[in-house]
Formats: sequence, C-alpha cells, structure tokens
Amino acid sequence: MASRSMMYLRVLIMVALATAAFSANLSPTFYNKVCPQALPTIKKIVEEAVKKETRMGASLLRLHFHDCFVNGCDASILLDRTSSFLSEKTAPPNNNSVRGFNVVDKIKSAVDKACGGPVVSCADILAVAARDSVVAVGIKCSSVTTRWANMEGAIREERLDHCEQDPGYRQPSLPIFEPFHTHQ
Repeated sequence: MASRSMMYLRVLIMVALATAAFSANLSPTFYNKVCPQALPTIKKIVEEAVKKETRMGASLLRLHFHDCFVNGCDASILLDRTSSFLSEKTAPPNNNSVRGFNVVDKIKSAVDKACGGPVVSCADILAVAARDSVVAVGIKCSSVTTRWANMEGAIREERLDHCEQDPGYRQPSLPIFEPFHTHQ
C-alpha cells in the first residue's frame, strides 16, 4: 500500500515538473526577444486580408478553432493530404469549408523573411492570426500565449483571453450559447 502511494506521488511530481517545464517556455512576449518583427508582420497581413474581405476575420478564427478541435493546437490543419496521409485540411467537415489557408501561407512566408528563417511556429501563426483577426473586426484582445511546437509534442495551452466585445454587441438569446461569449 505504501509503495503504491509512493508511486502515485512520484508520478504526480513528474507530471507537475513536466508541466512547469513546458509552461515556463510559454510567453505572450516570447517573439519580442526572438524576432521583434514577427507579431507586427502577422498583424499587418491579417489586417490587409480582413480589409480586403471582412469575412476573413471569422475564417481565420474558425481555422484556428478547427486546428485545436481535433488533435490540439498543433497546426496540423495546415498539412496537405498525401497518398499515405489523410489531412484535417481535406477531412469531410473541413473540405471546401475552412478558409484562410492562403492568408496563413502569406503570413508564414513574410514572417520567415522578416525573422531570417523559420523561427515562428505555424501553431503560433494560427493563434496570433486568430487573435489579430478578432481585433481587426473590432473586438479588443490583449494577449496570446506563444511558443508552441508544431505537430509532435505540441504544447496545448493558449491564452486568447482579455477580449472585450464591441459595446453594441447583442448578447445571445439562447442560454446554451452563454458560455461561448465574452462579457464585459
């Protein structure tokens, strides 16, 4: 009995230490040090895309949602289908439905150029683009936790909080939707 308790304690400590180690690398200001041009580059391209087509704001947010929904926020939705791999991008719920891939491709190219190489993960690009797309349509957001790994070993934490809705926004009429809306 005592050895079983010690085993559980050891496992709990290992999980706590692993969580602390991974979380220590997450920071809303990570790219300020590594590549100060990264976030402004993402913001500029998102704003241009939303200005050109307002609906793109919702599309980028939805793209991030669909990425996180399946296997966590690992940018796997951006992977193309191959003969041996069925991608999320072309899965029945997403095929010809999820949009914004061209904007993300443009962001990735511009950020890699601005940073001198592939410094910013695709998962971070999706998270920041989702935040910036929400801001571009008039909702104020202040932080997104970045420094995610792509695909294998993805750290599945995010902070898309501190958002304020437009004062003219009408609250949902159905109570079931209440948890999905921000409040002032």
